[in-house]
Amino acid sequence: MSNLRRASALASKASLFVLTPVPANQLPEFVESLQEALYGPAVEYYAAHIKRVRRKKARLPTILGGAAGKALGPQGWSVRYDWKAGWFAEIRGELDAARKHYEDCWNELARMFSSTQILPPRTKRWAEAKVLADCVAVRVSPLHTYLTELNIVDMPSLAVRRGKYESA
Repeated sequence: MSNLRRASALASKASLFVLTPVPANQLPEFVESLQEALYGPAVEYYAAHIKRVRRKKARLPTILGGAAGKALGPQGWSVRYDWKAGWFAEIRGELDAARKHYEDCWNELARMFSSTQILPPRTKRWAEAKVLADCVAVRVSPLHTYLTELNIVDMPSLAVRRGKYESA
């Protein structure tokens, strides 16, 4: 937060940002300059955050079985980290990576729902997982639609950009 405050020249103790009255024609320029100043630090913040998420996910144990009490088991943490990674990839505009992370999240949720040991039915955790599954479906469906349309409309140039085809 302090990086964002410095980049936007806000007071360090100020918790509220108030615009002084300016003519309407100067407001778009101000907003554009503020966005340009904050874009770099925001990208750096989210890049660092996704690295932390990936590191935490890589350290998860691969133990099968349910979690005792209210703590998340390894499968629950994996779902959490896949959701976060998908969200951050979507924010960065990496739609294919976001789709992959959301699908990984969905598949892990499906494995959890298939085992009553990992996720007992009709419990609070089960209801939360059900809501999360709905949220994943809402996030991944538009990505599938968009990426499918992009591949149909722009398949040759997309393939060239990805290095799959040699130019003639």
